[in-house]
Amino acid sequence: MIFTAMAEWEIKDPVLKALGEDESVRTYPFIEIHLNVPLFHVDVRTPDENKEITLWRRFIMHDIEHVKRLVKQKEVVEYAIYLETPRDVDRDNIERHKVKKLSKIIQGEDKNGYAVEAYIFADGDSYIDGEVKSIDEINNASVRFDLNEIKLLKPKG
Repeated sequence: MIFTAMAEWEIKDPVLKALGEDESVRTYPFIEIHLNVPLFHVDVRTPDENKEITLWRRFIMHDIEHVKRLVKQKEVVEYAIYLETPRDVDRDNIERHKVKKLSKIIQGEDKNGYAVEAYIFADGDSYIDGEVKSIDEINNASVRFDLNEIKLLKPKG
């Protein structure tokens, strides 16, 4: 992956630049990643070096298989998985992004054989990535991810 930024986005303020670790590094207030795909926000709690306290860390991933691999690590004592939907989550209302706690992913096909994924949230709401209106219209549906199954598979410390 290549990160690009416009030259005028570079921070010129010497005070802000001084916050960086290396004067030779160019500093930008943000980066733009050209993705319009569902992104997973994964909060994991892991013990510190002394195992006295635990630290929450957030990872942003685009592949549920990577998410599953991360939360199954024995160092992870607690976790939460959220989905950030693409901006066209509701084409009629053009809602922008939502970040909601994920509980299940169902995969299958639409009537033309194209891949469809339905993301089901903890509050019962859902987001469908594909050309179907409801989960009932998904052909050859199978569960790709179920939070309850991950909890059962979690290795014991």
